[in-house]
Amino acid sequence: MKQEISVNYAIKRGQIMVNLPVFIVLIGFPSLSWYLSNQNIIPEWGILVAIGCGFVFAWLIWSL
Repeated sequence: MKQEISVNYAIKRGQIMVNLPVFIVLIGFPSLSWYLSNQNIIPEWGILVAIGCGFVFAWLIWSL
């Protein structure tokens, strides 16, 4: 037996399934690189690289 769901529920769930991973990558890459830079594990310019990579990977996830 199929369970019926509302249109609003389906839209909200779809938005969460798409936007949450994008948000995590977009914020997570620079945050992680900032932390690693403060720990002197990576150079400071690595933060800029992480911002660019975060944008690219977030776009790829969103496109998928």
